[in-house]
Amino acid sequence: MRPMQLRQLFPLLAAFFCLSACGGSGSTGFDIIAPSAENAVIEEVLASGTCGESGDVTICPASVPTQTIPGNPAPTPGGRDVQLEVPESDALPCAVVPATDSCVLTVFFLSTGLPADARYRLAVRSDAEGAMWEVTAPAELSGAFFAVPLDFPTAATEIQVAVLVFTGEIDVPPGPVETLAETGAAFAFVSEPIVLRPGG
Repeated sequence: MRPMQLRQLFPLLAAFFCLSACGGSGSTGFDIIAPSAENAVIEEVLASGTCGESGDVTICPASVPTQTIPGNPAPTPGGRDVQLEVPESDALPCAVVPATDSCVLTVFFLSTGLPADARYRLAVRSDAEGAMWEVTAPAELSGAFFAVPLDFPTAATEIQVAVLVFTGEIDVPPGPVETLAETGAAFAFVSEPIVLRPGG
C-alpha cells in the first residue's frame, strides 16, 4: 500500500478505535453510576434532608406525615415534594398471596410542586445488602393520591421506596435496575427504610 493511502487510512482507523473504546455503540444515554456511589448519595440525602445528584437524576428525601391524611409536607428546595402515606404504626400492611412467599401492598403518595404533566413510577428494594431496585408499572391516580400495588417477598423485614418522577419520555421498562440513575427519571424521592408487615 502506498504511503499516501496509509495516511488517508489513519483517520478512519482512529475513528473506529474511538467508537469501540469510548462506548460509541450500545450506549444507553444514561450515566453509569456505581451502586455504592448512589447509595452514598441516598444516605447523605436522608441524613441532611436536602437533595443530591446521581448521574442525571436528582435524589431528594420523601416526606412522611405523622398522620395518615394529606398534610402540609415540608418541601425540598425548589418547592418540590413527594409525601408518602404511611400508617401511624410506621409499618406498611402487605396482603399475603395464598400459596406463595409474596405479599401485595399498595403505596400511596402525594406530589406537590412538580409539573402537571409529570409521570410517576415507583422503585422498591428490600433491606438486603446488594438488593436491586424493582421498577413498577406507571402509577395511577386514586383520589388525591397516586397508588401503586407492589408484589414483594414476605421475607423482607424492611423496604425502601423511591418515587420516580419523569418529565419526558419513559424508556425504562418495569423490572430490576441496580441504580435509580439507570431509569432516566428527572427526580427520585426516596424514603427511609419502612417496616413491611405481612398480613391477611
